[in-house]
Amino acid sequence: MACASFATTAFAQQKAGIYSVSVGQQYIAVDAGATAIVAPELQPPSMGLFTVSAVSTNGTNSTLTLTGTPPLDAYGAPVLANQYNQGASYPIFYALVTSGALTGNYYSVVSNTTGNLVINNKGETITGLGVKAIDLRPYWTLETLFPASVVGASFIATTSPSSVMTKLILSPTTVTGLQNPQEVGDAFYFDSSLKNWVKASAPTEVAGGTPVPPGRYLYMQNTGNNTFPIDSYIAGTVLKTPFNFKLTASPTEAVTTLFALPRASSYKLSEVGFNDNNFIPARIGLANDILVIDDSQGGVAGKYYRSGNKWYAIGSTIAVDPLIPSGTAYGVIKVMDYFGNKTLTNKNNK
Repeated sequence: MACASFATTAFAQQKAGIYSVSVGQQYIAVDAGATAIVAPELQPPSMGLFTVSAVSTNGTNSTLTLTGTPPLDAYGAPVLANQYNQGASYPIFYALVTSGALTGNYYSVVSNTTGNLVINNKGETITGLGVKAIDLRPYWTLETLFPASVVGASFIATTSPSSVMTKLILSPTTVTGLQNPQEVGDAFYFDSSLKNWVKASAPTEVAGGTPVPPGRYLYMQNTGNNTFPIDSYIAGTVLKTPFNFKLTASPTEAVTTLFALPRASSYKLSEVGFNDNNFIPARIGLANDILVIDDSQGGVAGKYYRSGNKWYAIGSTIAVDPLIPSGTAYGVIKVMDYFGNKTLTNKNNK
């Protein structure tokens, strides 16, 4: 049972000389009877890089005024009204902040005019100082990662809900206690009659547009009866800008935040972005945070703690700094913390 992933990079120039992007391809292989982590290392191509001249907020919606008369997308074309509207059921695009105090945060796009972009601010305070520039990109979805055209090769369709062949579990953002992410996360399978992905809890509704946001990942369970080996490719562009992860903390219980780095390169543990501000180190007589590294199949490859700016495997006093392959899933177990959530900022190491 194996899950192999790699990324190759080349360089291409966007039209109008806006910017140069690295592009690549990620390979996923899952044997019969196996579970594999599918953590997209690449993102769909950018729709445009925009400078923001003003920000206004009304409830959970914040309006970004884009500079330019008119603003131009990544291909040198003017932005059209309603071009980036949210779909009927799911957000389609997200705005990643590339300049300003909120650099590294991303927000779902609600709608747009020819000069403005409305985003869901998730209850956060957003100002012009926080958002000075954005990278506008489509979300990965179940049907763009695994389209109907690759059925039988990248996944196995289901003809009966009582006999699911290949199942996708969208990773939850957090779990507590003894919760198993593969039991807590939303489950999906490909319905051969509807020719689309459906949610296991709502099998009559098409759900292929379900977003897989950057930093989230999937458990691909190729574990149904009479399954066979499957493999797939994910092609996209390299995300070069900083990216923020919210590490959830609770004053009443330990909470595990689950995430994957949306990067096409491996990271040393010391390079991921952890520090004493977002990861509580070991202290005499006090509990500390723990980092869990997935084994690429939904299990645990290792558990680590920090002390004196160094990393140690649980049960060892020898400092280590392992290289973590791209496509790996992480879990941060934060001890009971009265001081609120923390932010991990991951920077491109290439």
